[in-house]
Amino acid sequence: MAQSAQLITAANAPFRKVRLGTPGVVVDRKPDGTIYLRSPHALPKYPEKLTERLVRWATLTPEKTYMADRVDGAWRRTSYVDALDKARRIGQALLNRNLSAERPVAILSGNDLEHHWLTLAGYHVGIPVSPISPAYSLISSDFANLKHIFAKLTPGLVFVNDGAAFARAIDTIVPSDVEIVAVRNPPQHRRAT
Repeated sequence: MAQSAQLITAANAPFRKVRLGTPGVVVDRKPDGTIYLRSPHALPKYPEKLTERLVRWATLTPEKTYMADRVDGAWRRTSYVDALDKARRIGQALLNRNLSAERPVAILSGNDLEHHWLTLAGYHVGIPVSPISPAYSLISSDFANLKHIFAKLTPGLVFVNDGAAFARAIDTIVPSDVEIVAVRNPPQHRRAT
């Protein structure tokens, strides 16, 4: 009874208009039986880079909080203008290291502001960034999945938030010529930035 009362209440709730695209479809049937469906309408202009929206909001609302995380119970926040500044500076550092699609960035640690800034920087300057599940580095006993990923990815830089936590995976998997970047506790057996 309670569920049907909720449905009646929802049916009587005010609705807002939702803007949808113009309906229509072009059907292209091929002799082999393949059917292609496409819209007859051209796509509107869209940003060339994901960070174009960041640039826009850094201009319009520079001090507004863009993202925040909690560390030891305290909030750390970053504004739009601060995030854009970090993306540009970190992006330049990535370019200075000659990173590329053949030598991308691998992120072993979980989500935090540093992870996000590094990802934004890669997007901003066109260097691929690959977040890898921390479980492959922290829980695995043989690092089989991580070995496979590194063989395919061939990273030129590996980022971790805590070098000590990821030290075993770094020592086992990461080639000695690959730069390690650690926010804190750099691994003891490897040079790290």
